Amino acid sequence: MVAWILASAPTGARLLEIGSGDGVLTERLATAGVDVLGVDPNGTPSAHVCDVPVEELDAEPFDIVFASVSLHHLPDPECTTAALRRLTKHGTVLLVREFDRVLLDDERTLRWWYRQRQAHETVHPEPDHVPLPESFADFVAGWREHMAHHVLPWATVRGVIHDAGFETESEVATPYLYRWALSEPVRALEEALIGEGRINQVGIRWAGRRAR
Repeated sequence: MVAWILASAPTGARLLEIGSGDGVLTERLATAGVDVLGVDPNGTPSAHVCDVPVEELDAEPFDIVFASVSLHHLPDPECTTAALRRLTKHGTVLLVREFDRVLLDDERTLRWWYRQRQAHETVHPEPDHVPLPESFADFVAGWREHMAHHVLPWATVRGVIHDAGFETESEVATPYLYRWALSEPVRALEEALIGEGRINQVGIRWAGRRAR
């Protein structure tokens, strides 16, 4: 993520990270010399992180905005559109890492992810972790309920981006499930199965620029 952002950030650019979480990426960018501010209502305030929603941020327009699996959580697309317009300007670069819940809602893909998570929890048990349902059907039902209440479809997120005046420069499908309750070593297996057409590729890297 750092390399992707730095490759798109001109010298002296002001950068906004939406949904900075624990602030690790924000701090790494600051260490790399980027003038960066992270916002997250559940974040820990620091010199580079504000614990406010992006809709409430009062700041001059930024040169580059980055959002990693955060825009799908935003509760009011119209407010988010207004915030993106207010906090950006003509030429502002937007980088987004997301996943497509519609592509993930596929029996083969969900079943593979479920079995990988079962195996991961067996090998790496976490005492405070809520265990997966024993039934795949129960897992799917719970996952779909969570998605319906907490995650906007990628098509909706893309609509917010476009309504804010950004035009797509690139949209690339990527592996994603190895990052979600699994681990880096699973990535090669996920990529192989995607290549064989046995599971869906659900990750997205989107890049664009404000044109209006």
